[in-house]
Amino acid sequence: MAEGMVVLGLLGCVDATRPDLRLLSVAPDSVVVSLRDSIRVVSRLVSEGGDSLAIAPSAWIVFDTSVATATPTGVVRGLKVGGTTLAVASDGVVRTVPVAVVTSFRAVANGAGSSAYGLTEDSATYFWGDTAKAIPGAPPFASVSAGGGLGCGLTAAGAAYCWGWGPLGNGQHRSESPVPVAPSIAFRSLSVGTGYACGVSTGGEVWCWGASYYFVTGPDGQAETEYPVRVPFPNSVIPRDVSAGGYHACVLSTTDSVWCWGYARYGQLGVDPGTLPHLCPRGCSAMPVAVTGGLTFASVTAGETHTCGITTTGVAYCWGDNWTGALGDTLRSACSYTGTPCTWTPIPVRETPSLASLTAGADYTCGLTATGTALCWGSNAGGRFGNGSVEWSSVPVASATGVSWESLSAGSDRTCGRSRAGIAYCWGRSPLGAGPNHGSLLPERVWFQR
Repeated sequence: MAEGMVVLGLLGCVDATRPDLRLLSVAPDSVVVSLRDSIRVVSRLVSEGGDSLAIAPSAWIVFDTSVATATPTGVVRGLKVGGTTLAVASDGVVRTVPVAVVTSFRAVANGAGSSAYGLTEDSATYFWGDTAKAIPGAPPFASVSAGGGLGCGLTAAGAAYCWGWGPLGNGQHRSESPVPVAPSIAFRSLSVGTGYACGVSTGGEVWCWGASYYFVTGPDGQAETEYPVRVPFPNSVIPRDVSAGGYHACVLSTTDSVWCWGYARYGQLGVDPGTLPHLCPRGCSAMPVAVTGGLTFASVTAGETHTCGITTTGVAYCWGDNWTGALGDTLRSACSYTGTPCTWTPIPVRETPSLASLTAGADYTCGLTATGTALCWGSNAGGRFGNGSVEWSSVPVASATGVSWESLSAGSDRTCGRSRAGIAYCWGRSPLGAGPNHGSLLPERVWFQR
């Protein structure tokens, strides 16, 4: 009642003696905005019969301007985490809607299908389909990773948790809430691929679990591994980071070499598939193999059937399947094993400036410069470049322009990223976290569900 009197007094535009059957429709009717972000609120004055009346709102007022502000055109900006109320007035009709300002994202992880997750500044974990929803029972994670139907998180103490469907690393096959993985293993890094996950322990060992197509979860040959299985490496190789791709995985060692195992047919392991033991009809390796070429890498990222990395000298290289141009080169020579363009020798990405990071998706790749500019190459099906088109490119092209990016995460049907302001965006095919059945050729903000 007190707030209503304040609104009337502030707006000074209501004739209380005149009964008014008109309504003020406001969308959204419950405003949720990220910290330091903005959202446009739209109002519409309608008659008793529902007909729109062409009368513009006369005022937009936020009760607590330390939490949020509103412009004369209805743009609400979050200033401080908390709640307040927005009052809208139009020709003597007043409507109030709740406003919630929520914390911004500090990390975004994107995988196949509808798997996309984000970590907020206050360590809450969100999943999004149409909108971002908090995952129940999630502990405070330091990092998250997404794959096909499977999500995993790592705490600051090195405890791994997984959720979704498929082997979760503890004998369970399905859980909506995160469940612990092998509590006796402390991990330093974690990555989710297509139905499986791998982690590097604090002792430098690699453990994998989940669907074991092409021996990607280890050399024992099981169809799936319900609990973590150690992947053996030569004694001289100490892994420090891991990237899980389609059905192959790669690690970066403490000496900056890259070793890969799993599906090998397209050269994504960085070796000639013909030199590998004939364990699989299409080529695979149950044991990690060193990537050809003797390059030293600062990072590595495994895609569906290709792999990329940035060398210690700052040059981006890719190898594997290039039928869509995902290697960033016009290479068209076909591998004898596939009949499609591919190479097992790392080749430099053409026409690109120095990149600070790379992310490999299904059949495309994206990178970021040190200044936060995005570049993508390969298949742009569904608008995964975020540049307003669906045109493919075998060389890097400017992508997702208009935003300064902190990180990008390539997936199967869409790309997601985190801006330097802590705002999560996605683009490509739905779901993007920006509303139901909503695909976009340009970056769309991920919205929280209150």
